[in-house]
Amino acid sequence: IRLVVEHGLGHLPFSEKVVNTPTGDQYKGVTFCSKLCGVSIIRSGEAMENALRACCKGIKIGKLLIERRDRDGMLTRPASAMGNLDGQTQKSPRIHYEKLPYDIADRYV
Repeated sequence: IRLVVEHGLGHLPFSEKVVNTPTGDQYKGVTFCSKLCGVSIIRSGEAMENALRACCKGIKIGKLLIERRDRDGMLTRPASAMGNLDGQTQKSPRIHYEKLPYDIADRYV
């Protein structure tokens, strides 16, 4: 799972950075251009959370719980409740719980 997280992080914008080590040497590396944030889908996405924390120390992580009622994760609602006249049942996700960092709009998710 960590390899998947590292590959995904490699697609984010970064810039080169030179760091002076305690021994006086210089180390050339990279740093992300913006703040990062992870969002975990509770139960399924939490498997990647530890790998993300290992790659990005101190990263803020939000949580989402999406209500599931059938195999594809969609909440089934009657057609009449959705305003459909064709009689077909509509499926739409419903967020049951949400806790996101206050500054998520300023972060790469």
